[in-house]
Amino acid sequence: MKAHEILAKANNVNVAKKFQHEQLPLKIFAKDEVTGDKLSGCKTKGNWYYKTKSSRIPLNIKAHILNDLFSVKLKEFEYDKNCKKELTQLIAREIKNRLTSKTVDIKLIKKQITEKQKDLDKIESKFLRDEINRELFEKHSSRIKEEIEKMNKELGDPIFKSANLESAVENCLEIAQNISSAWVSASVPNKQRLQYLIFPQGILYNKKNNQVRTLKTNTLFSAIPIAAMVLEEKRNGNPSQDCQNLLSVPRTGFEPAHPCERCDLNTVRLPISP
Repeated sequence: MKAHEILAKANNVNVAKKFQHEQLPLKIFAKDEVTGDKLSGCKTKGNWYYKTKSSRIPLNIKAHILNDLFSVKLKEFEYDKNCKKELTQLIAREIKNRLTSKTVDIKLIKKQITEKQKDLDKIESKFLRDEINRELFEKHSSRIKEEIEKMNKELGDPIFKSANLESAVENCLEIAQNISSAWVSASVPNKQRLQYLIFPQGILYNKKNNQVRTLKTNTLFSAIPIAAMVLEEKRNGNPSQDCQNLLSVPRTGFEPAHPCERCDLNTVRLPISP
């Protein structure tokens, strides 16, 4: 009865917990670069903050400051809209070259895996016929299995396949042309869809330098600023800057970009494993 009386007087009982706040779209998505802890959020004296729960090296930053830094980061993908057609062709050509190269590598690795599997079958057959003892069988079979496992890891994620790669690039550029303002005006769920589409592993925040750093960027988006630079160099009469510059972009995985109507990001697909 005493416990019931205490609960009845508590003003936070039966109040639903709110997990999404308009002021904290980067919650969990952002991490402290020093500790690696994910940033949660809170409201103190009327101000919203991102903060870490760990007491080792506590971090807190006003929410609007980190949100502004992220918005500036998104501006890196915006481009001169008059260059859209040229950018589409340039990026599509480079992605197609990468996919062709990746396909060749995958075929070679799969062939090697098949050969190793045949070797493993031979070892198992000899063991069953008592041609080799258990010690030799376990020694050689474990070695071959390790080699097969290593090659399977080299295959990595399935490559992106599209019947119309140029259309996928066009959709990406459609999203990117006003991406910073689209993110600012979107609802929290749509902000987070867009965040994970571009940066599937989230972002890191360094309070000492007051900087945002990314871990992995969707390949379609990471190619935009470099392709724009290539076109600018060509306009300035520097033919040495060619599409080969795009090869310097890290070959990370990418998700197909779906078109969105202005600030409506409902059609943007989330990566499978953010």
